[in-house]
Amino acid sequence: MPSRRKLMKLILGALPTGAVPALAQGWAPSRQVRMIVPVAPGGTTDLLGRLLGQRFTDTVGQPVVVENRAGGAMVVGTDLVAKSAPDGHTLGILLSTHTVNAVAVPNLPYDSVRDFTPIAHLANFPGVLTVHPSVPVRSVAEFIAYARVNPGKLSYGMPGPGTSGHLTMELLKRRAGLDIVGVSYRGGGPALNDLVAGHIHVMINSPASSKPHAEAGRIRALATTGSRRSDAFPDLPTLVEAGQRDVQTYEWYGLFAAAGTPEPIVRYWHTEAARTLLVPEVRARLTALGAEVGGGTPEEFAAFLGREREFWAPLIREIGVRIE
Repeated sequence: MPSRRKLMKLILGALPTGAVPALAQGWAPSRQVRMIVPVAPGGTTDLLGRLLGQRFTDTVGQPVVVENRAGGAMVVGTDLVAKSAPDGHTLGILLSTHTVNAVAVPNLPYDSVRDFTPIAHLANFPGVLTVHPSVPVRSVAEFIAYARVNPGKLSYGMPGPGTSGHLTMELLKRRAGLDIVGVSYRGGGPALNDLVAGHIHVMINSPASSKPHAEAGRIRALATTGSRRSDAFPDLPTLVEAGQRDVQTYEWYGLFAAAGTPEPIVRYWHTEAARTLLVPEVRARLTALGAEVGGGTPEEFAAFLGREREFWAPLIREIGVRIE
């Protein structure tokens, strides 16, 4: 386990010597700050917004108020961030959908790259590959072998077009040569309910949602999709460990501002976010949900976003994801 000092160095990145004190003496918010969350209350995005909003309120000397602006596959709230004044008083919590929408949503009212300033990579949430107990498999290898000899007979739950659960399953199907039928749902909850009931056979869902059902034996967890084993499922291999070398995915979350936000403001909010991610209670809350806590500099986060776009865009176009 890295020491607190090493964690701080990792998350804050290579800030110039003396940068944090200089920022403390320079820019700071002068009035109420808006934290735009582009989804309805509840769920992981809202939780992250409120964790950061409360912590920021306690540390920056101004109230940081969460505004839930749902609608249009998160486009409504995201557009508010893009069109806000780049003065550090409007922030947004965006997630993987931001990358997907750039390809899958026609006529976006903003440019997903040019209209935003990445500030902090907050967390990655891997998925969990789960099956109904009626599927006679107990490992990824057994699942792939069973699916190959039963083409078209298994169905999987899509929490929605372009979601991490949808795209990861389509990626796995292509990498492993599987014929599994997708069934679309309005969210992960209804899909998970149908998996538990046996109406569908397989699903990739969040660790937090999957764990209670897996522990009760209502579903069977086979692997996680992240870069390392999940704290929520420490005994499960990752898909990479299970032999699927090219299937390493997650739902990412990050802090953004509008394009043109001055660098001292970006560094100020990046430092506040990094310090919040080091708070034991915050880290414990995130890891309990199965998250890999984020880190790195704003520049590293921007580079990460570029890799995500390059990775997912071909698949999104291939399978024809279109979000209206």
